[in-house]
Amino acid sequence: MTFLNLALLGGTLAGGIPIAIHLLHRRRLNTVRWGAMAFLRAHPVQNQRRPKLEHLLLLFIRISLPILLALCMARPVLTGIHALSGTAPASTVILLDNSASMAASTAGRSSFERAREEAARIIRALPRGSEVAVLPLDEPDKPLLPPTVNLKTAAEFVEGLAPRTGWTATAEGFEAATRVLSQMHHAQRQVILLTDFQKVNWHPNDATTRQRGMERLLGLPLPPRVILFNVGAGAALNVSVESLEFSKSPLGAGQKTSFRATLRNFSSQPIPDLRVVWKVDGAIRNEVRVTLESRSSTQSVFAHTFAETGSHFVEVSTDADSLTADNLMLASLPVRERIRVLLVDGHPSSEPLQGETDFLSIALQPRPETPSLLAPTTIEPSALTAKALAKTAVLVLANVRSLGPQQVREVEEFVRQGGGLLVFPGNRVDALWYNQTLFKQGGGLLPASLESLHDTSMQGRPAGIQITRLEHPALESFNTGGLSLHDYAIRSWYSLNPAPQTATDDSPTSTMISLDNGDPLFVERRFGAGSVILAAIPCNAEWSNLPARPGFVPLMQRLVVTLSAATLPARNLAPGDPILGVFQNPPGNKDPQACLTRPDGTSLWFPLQKKGDRWLLENTDTRDPGLYSLTGPDGETQHFAVNAGRRESDPELLGLKEITETATALKTTLVQSGEELRALENESRYGQELWRMLLFIVLIFAFAEIFLQQRFRTRKGAQI
Repeated sequence: MTFLNLALLGGTLAGGIPIAIHLLHRRRLNTVRWGAMAFLRAHPVQNQRRPKLEHLLLLFIRISLPILLALCMARPVLTGIHALSGTAPASTVILLDNSASMAASTAGRSSFERAREEAARIIRALPRGSEVAVLPLDEPDKPLLPPTVNLKTAAEFVEGLAPRTGWTATAEGFEAATRVLSQMHHAQRQVILLTDFQKVNWHPNDATTRQRGMERLLGLPLPPRVILFNVGAGAALNVSVESLEFSKSPLGAGQKTSFRATLRNFSSQPIPDLRVVWKVDGAIRNEVRVTLESRSSTQSVFAHTFAETGSHFVEVSTDADSLTADNLMLASLPVRERIRVLLVDGHPSSEPLQGETDFLSIALQPRPETPSLLAPTTIEPSALTAKALAKTAVLVLANVRSLGPQQVREVEEFVRQGGGLLVFPGNRVDALWYNQTLFKQGGGLLPASLESLHDTSMQGRPAGIQITRLEHPALESFNTGGLSLHDYAIRSWYSLNPAPQTATDDSPTSTMISLDNGDPLFVERRFGAGSVILAAIPCNAEWSNLPARPGFVPLMQRLVVTLSAATLPARNLAPGDPILGVFQNPPGNKDPQACLTRPDGTSLWFPLQKKGDRWLLENTDTRDPGLYSLTGPDGETQHFAVNAGRRESDPELLGLKEITETATALKTTLVQSGEELRALENESRYGQELWRMLLFIVLIFAFAEIFLQQRFRTRKGAQI
């Protein structure tokens, strides 16, 4: 037995007050001789023992009341082996939910602020010599604070943390806690998870994964006590910019492009006048008001024409609420100069639409009088030189029989340095030469070899295009109702045999479009920094009706634009995706550097790495969403938009019953407040407190004293 407030034990001395009062008021008897007493002695003498016992019982109760009350205030603790472990150091792992939903606030205070304060209190309350580790639930494998015994510094560190924009990975958190706890040293062990129990992160479908993680945690040789701390304070209102859609095709100066933003209201209250702001390069270009019904979505459309080439960015945002991470969405758009396409015609003709590249040239520039992004130029095979490739983005070989050795080397170097190559076979190609020189058993330029030639013109049914969802980014528009690949008749085609994938091959061949008999129609593979697409048919109307169909023009443009964009790294990223900048080093700059400006305005300089005739910079520190600007040695600025995930946009939380059932299923202890956690800590560390039981006994004794006093007085009056 021990006491948490030992000084208050002095109050037990108040138990002497009833004794003193009893002694001071005790009746004093004087002997008086009275002659008539002799006549009374014949009457039976009344028994005085019972009244004395009643007085002693009342005296006992009155003495016990102040003593019990003093003991209650001193907070006695029933110890056993806990007396030995009360001040023993402990190993504690804190799993801190720092996901996007924790930024939601009620009554001006966010769930993360509550979690941060409670975590700091937990650390400060640990016994001297204890060790603590803090793991974030968005990336549990990357500890915010590795195991340390410096509790003061650890508490101060936790108090300075801020929420992130990822999502809660509870099962992964249990796994990470298992690994960290196995490296800690004390026998007393506990894992405390502070979370808001957002419904989307505690879905029943993930229960099995969480259970497995918990089983590994509790299966340690020294199993910890696991506590789930609910810091959620009710669901907050939230409106999210759910998506921002725009064309992923490269954009040219003077071209108009449209943007469509989807906004969703996750609350049960309608929002009649929601402000939506559109910005281009940081300047407001449009502002609209929309109405959002409860639990519904709406769209806002914006169109803009970029007058200048270079890197641009578009931002759509709404009025801020407590979950600010999903209130805006960014898009980075590189506006390019005209894409130079070199068409090598293997069978030119002076007759209209009889040359190999005539249909393709028209498809790439349907209106010569109107400037477009694509600028095709047609040459004969003999004119294919390094000089002709110097300013070319995409090279097209159309029914070219073969190339000279020097031409092959120049084309390989062109693609290796980031150029795009599109190959159309025909009736003039030397298939054996293509396979030996350009395919090289999978080690050359071509992504597939040219096998047997199929011809259905004399007999048999022409092949069509397989109607299925196209997964290639260049062909996404064909999945909608606007463009179609129906009603195509392929009369002749080459069987394409894709290169076999090896264990070290990081760029396997992919089939972009297939025929309805399963044969590939277009296949693609990267080669160096560039990319190559091989077709099974020519680009004229000799083997198919493809050039006469409405989908031919957009299909050819998509293929060429995709090849031209092979050297353009992704500009629209998710948190954690790497930023890859590509620059040209200006003459005289021996040690080029690039400046990266982060969303918070800080700037860092990084050295560039040379690859071929280009200079590259890769940076993976993109955890924070926002706009990253990368300025190279040539003065060119590239924008990268990092948008936070929308998984935690719905702030709905689990109910108390669901949380309790979850804690029970995981064999953990649930606490709802800091006071409840501290009481649990005291019980675990020091033993079972008895003050509640003593207070109950005090109340019983008080009622007993009143009852007995009334009863004894009533009986005494009746006897008189």
